[in-house]
Amino acid sequence: MAFVKRYGRMWARNAENLALMKSKGDIKGIYVLHDGSMPVYVGRGVIWNRIGRHSQSKSRSQYWDYFSWFETNSESNEGDAEALLLRILPYYLRVLNNQRASFQQGEKIPQKDERPELIKKPKFVHKRRRSKSK
Repeated sequence: MAFVKRYGRMWARNAENLALMKSKGDIKGIYVLHDGSMPVYVGRGVIWNRIGRHSQSKSRSQYWDYFSWFETNSESNEGDAEALLLRILPYYLRVLNNQRASFQQGEKIPQKDERPELIKKPKFVHKRRRSKSK
C-alpha cells in the first residue's frame, strides 16, 4: 500500500492555491514550507488549515513563498515521516520549527567511529575555453 495518496510540489503561496487546498476537504498529511526552493519548515495535520494559519502567522508568514504537501494513507506514520524530514534537513534550514521531532519506536544505533574518510571533492564549475580570435 502506498504511503502517499496525493501530493502537490512547490505550489505558489497565493489565495487561489490556498482556496484549492481548502476545497479538497480535510486532507491530512505532511507539508513543507519553502523560501524559494529551500525548505524552511516541516509540519503535519489538516494541510489547508495549517498552511492557512502559517500564512497569517507573525513569526512564519514572511519566511516562505511556496509549499509542498503530501496526503498520507496512515496517520500513525505521519509523525515518523515528519521526524525523518526534519532530521535530514540541516539545523539552519529548520529554524522555524520549534519542536524536536523523534521517531515513535526507533532504536538509535550509535556509530563506531565519527571521523569520515578524507575525500577529494570534484570541481563543479567547468572553465569555458575561449575561442582563438584572428
